[in-house]
Amino acid sequence: MVIRKLRGTAAEHVAALPKSVKKLKSKAAEIEAVPSKRRPKARPPSRSKVTAAEKAVAEMEARHQAAEEELAKRERALAREREQLDKRHGREARKLRRAADEARDAYQGALDEWEP
Repeated sequence: MVIRKLRGTAAEHVAALPKSVKKLKSKAAEIEAVPSKRRPKARPPSRSKVTAAEKAVAEMEARHQAAEEELAKRERALAREREQLDKRHGREARKLRRAADEARDAYQGALDEWEP
């Protein structure tokens, strides 16, 4: 805890003040006359690395998009090929099953006519 207590009377405080404003101004001028040790203005940070990284990301996205499009194209071609293959296999299977059925019927007919 801090207890603030004036030291001296009000008259002593007033007596301690400078006699004129001129003295105050000269003190301020002295303070301003001291050269400040300011650093030279720094240049803003470079954005080149950010720009290069963003460019690399954009190029990567374009490559990935192109690869996905190529894959989709190949998938469509394979789907068409699969459809043609299924049709061809279906025709062949029907033809061979029909031939097997006809051969089975002929065999069964021959068995029915045959008497041991």
